[in-house]
Amino acid sequence: MDNSKYASFKEVFNHTWSDVVSGFWVKYPNQYSQHVLSEDVVEREILDNGCLRSVRILHKTNPIPSWGKMMFFKKQAIKLVHIVEESIVDPVDKKMIVYSYNISYKNMMDTQEKLTITPHNNDTEIIKEGWIDSSLKGFRRVVRNFGLQRWKTNTKKASNGFLSTLDNKGEEVKRACTSSTSNPVESLLNVAPAAAYKLSSQKM
Repeated sequence: MDNSKYASFKEVFNHTWSDVVSGFWVKYPNQYSQHVLSEDVVEREILDNGCLRSVRILHKTNPIPSWGKMMFFKKQAIKLVHIVEESIVDPVDKKMIVYSYNISYKNMMDTQEKLTITPHNNDTEIIKEGWIDSSLKGFRRVVRNFGLQRWKTNTKKASNGFLSTLDNKGEEVKRACTSSTSNPVESLLNVAPAAAYKLSSQKM
């Protein structure tokens, strides 16, 4: 994405790395994520190097701006967007990397994001990077600029939602992670399926 728009943020959460990584699987639903309808686990495995790899598909609503409705979507103001999210958790080096990208309306707007989650003293540092591109001839600059601003806004909302989850569900996550095994990767496997089921149940 050589010609794409790029932005990055660095945040520090006042929570341990283990709590943040475990909380990642239960961050939906929260008051800032009403647009997230469901999440489905496509793949989940423990790699030969001991890392946990997961692939999920998230289904979100995405309001169309007024100029977009006039040019592209005259009948619908809200579109359903499908997001692929792939993550790798390294419990030894204490590092989680999350890649996500949309598979809907890619010609109009291609959004890619990378999260890097690592310990920072007794807290956790999260680096968020976003790339926005478009293939619409004559509208690329407009779409890229709009997409970047939306990504920045959504990133702040996502952080607020994640923090609310950690604050409200912290003890719940810790109990799930420590109830049956001392292996950190297997503990994450305990948390993730329950989180997906809880989200789908509340959306019914």
